[in-house]
Amino acid sequence: MKTVSTKLDKQTYEQFQKICNNDSQCMSESIRELIKMDIDAYDEGLEMEKELTESTGNPSRPEAKVVRIS
Repeated sequence: MKTVSTKLDKQTYEQFQKICNNDSQCMSESIRELIKMDIDAYDEGLEMEKELTESTGNPSRPEAKVVRIS
């Protein structure tokens, strides 16, 4: 396993702690769950985009890059 850390202001920390206590979870469990939910939503969005591209036959637009030439 790898470690992820962040700093929170006092109010946010206390609110998060209350939520975790209410759910009978430690803060680490809750953070892992939130990150997993975000990853799942991201993957689902990518899958939907892929399906849309395949169903319409239109590739997604390429990203434009600005290049400065001196």
